[in-house]
Amino acid sequence: MITVVLRASELQSHFRIHGTPVMIGGGVLAHTLIGASCDPDNETNVSYLVLDPHYTGKDDLKTILGKGWVGWKDNNFWSKKDFYNLCMPLLPSGI
Repeated sequence: MITVVLRASELQSHFRIHGTPVMIGGGVLAHTLIGASCDPDNETNVSYLVLDPHYTGKDDLKTILGKGWVGWKDNNFWSKKDFYNLCMPLLPSGI
């Protein structure tokens, strides 16, 4: 969790400049980050827009949002005992 929290401003910059999702994995977990919001008065208060890449099913927003397949998560979402790797794809130059 600490790595993700410390990288919140870097994540925001990545989304602003590149606009590509960030793949994140740790232990047996895998998620896709599609946004990050940081409280300007308290940099440790971060919310992450998380998409679970394991969803299969109909394109039904009520189910997807209601069951938490996509949603804003706070710092408590991340396991404190696991290490997370972040893959931050860059757009090719000139795009």
